[in-house]
Formats: sequence, C-alpha cells, structure tokens
Amino acid sequence: MAGVGGQVGYIEQTAKQLVAVAAFGPTRLLLLTGYISVIWVTAAIGSALTAGHFGKAPK
Repeated sequence: MAGVGGQVGYIEQTAKQLVAVAAFGPTRLLLLTGYISVIWVTAAIGSALTAGHFGKAPK
C-alpha cells in the first residue's frame, strides 16, 4: 500500500501545479504579449526612422 500514498502525494502536487498555472497563466500570456508588442513597435519606429530618406526629393 506504499504506492497508494505516493500516488496521493503526486496527485496533490499536480493539483497545486495546475492551480498555479490557472492563476498565473494569463499573466504570463499578457507579459509575453506586451514583450512582443514592444519589439514590434520598436522595429516599426526604427524602420520609419531609417526609411525617411526615401520620401525626400533628390537635390
């Protein structure tokens, strides 16, 4: 019967991990989304700054 006690402990540990993922999963997703959007905005601004000379008339 020693295996049964180990299984109960494993189930409790798994349940705690699932609760942690359920609680903090959306936060991680929002942080990742914010991180990606910062990268995209930075890339867009950098591209706009470096491509500004294409719109100017040649001298």
